[in-house]
Amino acid sequence: MATNEKFPQVIFLGNGINRAFGGMSWGEILHEMAADSKKQVDVNQLKSPMPLQAIYLTDDNVNDTLKKHKYKLFGKIGEDKLHLELLQRILSINADHIITTNYSYELEFAAYPELLKLSDKSKERKIEKLRVCENNKKQGNKYMLYEYNRLLTDNTENKVWHIHGEARKHSSIVLGHYYYGMLLNEIIAYSKNKRNDYQEKQKNGAEIKIKSWVDAFIMGDVYVLGSRFDLSEMDLWWLLARKKREKASHGKIYFYEPQEISDDADERLKMLNLYAKIVKHGRKLPKRDDTNPQVCAERDKGFKECYIKAIEDIANNVIKKRTM
Repeated sequence: MATNEKFPQVIFLGNGINRAFGGMSWGEILHEMAADSKKQVDVNQLKSPMPLQAIYLTDDNVNDTLKKHKYKLFGKIGEDKLHLELLQRILSINADHIITTNYSYELEFAAYPELLKLSDKSKERKIEKLRVCENNKKQGNKYMLYEYNRLLTDNTENKVWHIHGEARKHSSIVLGHYYYGMLLNEIIAYSKNKRNDYQEKQKNGAEIKIKSWVDAFIMGDVYVLGSRFDLSEMDLWWLLARKKREKASHGKIYFYEPQEISDDADERLKMLNLYAKIVKHGRKLPKRDDTNPQVCAERDKGFKECYIKAIEDIANNVIKKRTM
């Protein structure tokens, strides 16, 4: 890599920060689905991967169920001011792109807190006006490969890509193996069309334009925060492998998390270590036990400590990369 070559700086944000401050978890989404189902199901006892649990609970009618609950999926800013401050700190880093797997709009609310005071329908109209499409079409791809929300705060622009869909657009939401498969098909087709495009542009000294979040992920330095990269998320694991195989010079992946977050941590992290640098922050967490309030409180505190330190580390790394 040439010494003057700089890659896009990309924050990849999962649901971890929101969960640490009382936001909706995937488990809670499944409980909402179970409440609509005539099945007598204890969601906590389901053993199948999360996408298949959604299929089972809705009799393979995921989109219809999500449409019914879309305003619940809009998200919220917790009562703890630290939640808002952390999200605003992420926005202040001024990364070139923020990629998020969240359907919810905590980042949008952090950029424009006045949205929180509006009715659900008013929120929806305001958020729709933030949309920018990069494929020169009036309507973007169903799976939102080309669409981001443009957030302007204190002369800072943030491009927020909701890669698994948005709550306001229920047909875009990726939840269930069918939808993961369709999204992966779109990603593979997009990558195939690119062929050796990145490498050829580098050889010719031409600019590599970011027209999709896929471009940002492949070419950028990617800082992953608050995401487990669950083993069922085949689109993300395919992209890790695709990035590793890219012939053009490209950025690295940095995966941030606490000392211990799940029973499958060793296996999952060994796999992630093939593609990313694992960055540990904060104390070692006790093993998860949802029936023990003390353990839950200790884990929440540990996650918050991790996120505070990780965000500052990411901010410093972005500055460093831009000044190299």
